[in-house]
Amino acid sequence: MRGRAPVVVPPHAVHLPDTPLRERGILRGVRDERDLPCVAPSAWLAGELDLRLTLAHVVPPPRLPVAPAGGAPPPGLVRSPGEESATAVRMLDDIACAIAPSAPTVCRTLVVVHGEVAQELDRIAAAEDAVLVALGPSRPRAFARSPARRLIRRGQRAVMVCPDLEAVFTGTEPLNSGRDARIDVRSKGTAPRPTGRSRRA
Repeated sequence: MRGRAPVVVPPHAVHLPDTPLRERGILRGVRDERDLPCVAPSAWLAGELDLRLTLAHVVPPPRLPVAPAGGAPPPGLVRSPGEESATAVRMLDDIACAIAPSAPTVCRTLVVVHGEVAQELDRIAAAEDAVLVALGPSRPRAFARSPARRLIRRGQRAVMVCPDLEAVFTGTEPLNSGRDARIDVRSKGTAPRPTGRSRRA
């Protein structure tokens, strides 16, 4: 799922929660520093709706490096959970500082170490009573295996997928005047609506 504007996919079933909207929040999944441009729309939306904003990073389970000739992996290649967590906390703090001018009054960060990304984001969203889960773009041809796809299939709450803004502004993704600043809302199970001519390789 790639486009030039944030895409919001509503849940399968809409129910009116007991909690007022102003007491709920938006959960923004953050992979790394490259997601900074995509975090801004979530911060703006949370500020406009007077919602809390939670920036969350999930550290996936470690993968042991392959050692040459079956020997032990070189020291330093396997990072401890503490090191992974400390790096993620610094990254989220840097992003929170960068978006502070447009962020809502309540903005917090959360790191989960060694969890399945979609499952942990779904759990955090439920705990935070999030009305929306926002994620960055998937790698080309990788949307079917992405956390966004899994969250959309669960259908518990709306999911917003932000575009790769660097690709948009560098010309990798073609621009279409009049539609770039909009939030595109799609129903689940429908194909992406065309927003302009696609660029062929």
